[in-house]
Amino acid sequence: MASVALLKAPPLPKKQTFLLVGVFSTGNNFKRRMALRRTWMQYEAVRSGDVVVRFFTGLNNNEQVNMELWREVQLYGDIQLMPFVDYYTLITLKTISICMFGTKIVPAKYIMKTDDDAFVRIDEVISSLKKSNSHSLLYGLISFQSSPHRDKESKWFISRKEWPYDMYPPWAHGPGYIISRDIAKFVVRGHQELTLQL
Repeated sequence: MASVALLKAPPLPKKQTFLLVGVFSTGNNFKRRMALRRTWMQYEAVRSGDVVVRFFTGLNNNEQVNMELWREVQLYGDIQLMPFVDYYTLITLKTISICMFGTKIVPAKYIMKTDDDAFVRIDEVISSLKKSNSHSLLYGLISFQSSPHRDKESKWFISRKEWPYDMYPPWAHGPGYIISRDIAKFVVRGHQELTLQL
């Protein structure tokens, strides 16, 4: 078993980082976070600070889970604790938080969103990004010609008030996508100016 020192997040870089990876996680997913710490978070690019990885996690309804989560925050230093109880419907707030973190706290050239059940080949991601445009980039599995779920029983239900159109603009699937810094700034600005609706 790896020691805590080897799994602890390296200090945040004082310069712009190449890539921020924001990992969506929930308070009770300790085992998943540990699996990531022991595997792809050990890439040299992560350990050196060229790539910064942070878990974005909301609070839990269970106070014991929150206490354990707080201990984990202090022990590993890689969790950004969100000030709300974690519900699937609030993932937009996590996305905005990742964009804020990657533009204001740890300025990153690229910002990636992934989930705590995904394995990220950091070496391949870096290699691909070095060949990509660093402006107006939306990189990942992109859906074109998809329509909103109008079934009220669906986990992904979208009302006509939320999205009045029959088709979505192109969008990236959740398990993993990357945006360039200018796109992240656009999201943050839209949120701050209230032009981006939740």
